[in-house]
Amino acid sequence: MKASSGKKLLILVNLLGGVAVLGSYAWGLTNYPSLRGALWGGVPEAIRPLYTVNMLLATGGWISIALHLLRGPNDMHVGNRPAHLLFAIIQMLILLPSAFWMPLTLVVIQQGGSLPWTMTRLCLSMVGVGAVLQVWAVWELRPKPSKAAVRAVLVGGAVAFALQTAVLDAIVWPHYFVIP
Repeated sequence: MKASSGKKLLILVNLLGGVAVLGSYAWGLTNYPSLRGALWGGVPEAIRPLYTVNMLLATGGWISIALHLLRGPNDMHVGNRPAHLLFAIIQMLILLPSAFWMPLTLVVIQQGGSLPWTMTRLCLSMVGVGAVLQVWAVWELRPKPSKAAVRAVLVGGAVAFALQTAVLDAIVWPHYFVIP
């Protein structure tokens, strides 16, 4: 089966967006190794394992959603919208601001300032909104996977990703962050 234009766009968004996000992390961690601990922003040691475990679940969720969409039929939909196009837009909403988190947070750590902090929070909020939209889109995706276990993995993965981004990153992390 030939990939639809929606699938091609989804692949492009994930490739470019993924490289941008991972590249920003690699850049930040490589160029500012002494600030790695500061990136936790004051999150207590006691809840850091929750972040680590959920990051792995969220990553697994993202990958399972992507694989399901790419392996599935070209005519999947969410409501009356083409699923691949909708997911490409949602994932762009997630990936684009995610690529700015590391550079903005490093500016906040090094220089402080309300504008970089506000921009950092805005990026985290946009990612959280995108993640919640992704949960909705996965739930409404048609045709539904034929196996209940596959649907559970997709929905569970989307929920784990939303927990990571909309709760842990956008609410918990800023709560503990101390602006220098």
